[in-house]
Amino acid sequence: MGTTIPENVLRAMGFPTPGFEAGTVPLGHPPLVASMSSSYKFLHVQADGITPVSWDPCRPIHYVTRTAGHHLAATT
Repeated sequence: MGTTIPENVLRAMGFPTPGFEAGTVPLGHPPLVASMSSSYKFLHVQADGITPVSWDPCRPIHYVTRTAGHHLAATT
């Protein structure tokens, strides 16, 4: 039997709102792995140091890019 975490607690912990921007089908499929290996390491893990960082494949990933030659200005 699982427990349900209240929505306000999930938001306070930084979890995304369930269903927000989620599609009805995955946005794509990962490429096939060329060879299998028993040796791996996750690049990023959650705060517990064990659980790998993941994303919902049905949600878009938002990002910002900078064009070459444009630098962020520091303010004082």
